[in-house]
Amino acid sequence: MSTKKNILKRGFKAEAERISEQLRIELNVPIYDELCAFKLAKYLGVEIFIPRELGCSGHEEKKLLLESGWSAFTSNKEGQYFIIHNNSHSPKRQQSNLMHELAHIIRKHEISEEIKNLPYFMRYYNPEQEAEAEYLGAALQLPRKGLLYHLKYGKSTHEIADHFRASYKMTNFRINNSGLKKQISYWK
Repeated sequence: MSTKKNILKRGFKAEAERISEQLRIELNVPIYDELCAFKLAKYLGVEIFIPRELGCSGHEEKKLLLESGWSAFTSNKEGQYFIIHNNSHSPKRQQSNLMHELAHIIRKHEISEEIKNLPYFMRYYNPEQEAEAEYLGAALQLPRKGLLYHLKYGKSTHEIADHFRASYKMTNFRINNSGLKKQISYWK
């Protein structure tokens, strides 16, 4: 996971944390608890599909899910966003993938007509939009204040990762990237 610091606009990280906190308030999910990506999608009116639900045959589905390196993508039809995701990934990875895609929707990132017509395996990413979605998606899954809460109570990175249904790598990244590692070093 990269930080893409130089791409993010000044103040975006703080804005992402505020967005995460506000959505948790609206959904009545405490900052120190897991926010399920499926619950957030439902709240935002975003449908989530797996390839089988869209008519992929068993062979096509297996090839798509297991051989293509594909995680999830967002599209819209007549202004209605939807996400198609790879349900063969671990539950933690699915949460991360979906939070990333939901971040694109929350930020109202546009999908150009040229990109909509590309086959799924041909990828184009707007670097600024991807950096925003990466950071906001991580903040939705692992809010800074929630991480701080658990660190104050002596939870390990593995325990925090399990609590938020996130990978150890993502949790460690958030602790380091949000300045919490440095902050907690002063407590000792």
